[in-house]
Amino acid sequence: MFWILQKNLFNEPAFQSLQDQLVVQQVPHAVVHLRPFTHEIEPDVEVSGPVFVCGSTGLRHVARRKGWSPGYFDQNLDYRLLLQHYGPRMLNADARVAPLKDACLGADAAFVRPVDDDKQFPGQVMTKAEFSHWQASVMKPDRPHTHSTLTGDDPIVIARPKPLHAEYRFQVVDARVISGSLYRRGASVCQDARVDDRVRRFAQACADIWCPNRAFCLDVADTPDGLKVLEINAINASRFYACDLGTFVNAINALG
Repeated sequence: MFWILQKNLFNEPAFQSLQDQLVVQQVPHAVVHLRPFTHEIEPDVEVSGPVFVCGSTGLRHVARRKGWSPGYFDQNLDYRLLLQHYGPRMLNADARVAPLKDACLGADAAFVRPVDDDKQFPGQVMTKAEFSHWQASVMKPDRPHTHSTLTGDDPIVIARPKPLHAEYRFQVVDARVISGSLYRRGASVCQDARVDDRVRRFAQACADIWCPNRAFCLDVADTPDGLKVLEINAINASRFYACDLGTFVNAINALG
């Protein structure tokens, strides 16, 4: 497997550790710069055989254009599919989906996020006033030019805010949880590879039910109502936190 890494993708030591791991395992790779808004990389890379890219959503366009496989895993990341397959295991099993132009919070505050894993806007809790202002700004015909592609026709997810004790990230490859990390406890950001077995078992049980792709990230929350699925993400563009990078490299290489 040849790896393409986007330079300065994450401002975290784990990204350098990933490069170090590729060197240790003698995995061929290249570090590239993605030109903003052009879907072009520098230096350009031409390679045959299996290729895995590790970078922002913009790098997926490069992978598609060049026909790299497995390339970028971005299929089936629609939030509605999570609700369909995971049902009551979802933190936001009560979520409503509506086009932005028709959406209303229905409460003093609500959690709002995109339907797709395309980072059109960050998932967040908004008050009614904040949501109305944001909604109007997106719908404004003469809004200042931005690089956001969000429109009033795009569906968004609206759900009741819920308290979280802790948040975990799991890497899943070929329906098997290969590594995990605690990344938030309460309101505090933290990274810890020591993950309680009950949380790992829950993540694996979810992977046994449904996997959107051969490789993806699964985020799990510990809540007053038990363990719940937060979301799934493209493994190519997800932070590593304290996940085991050696295991990650081995598992991705096996896909080739």
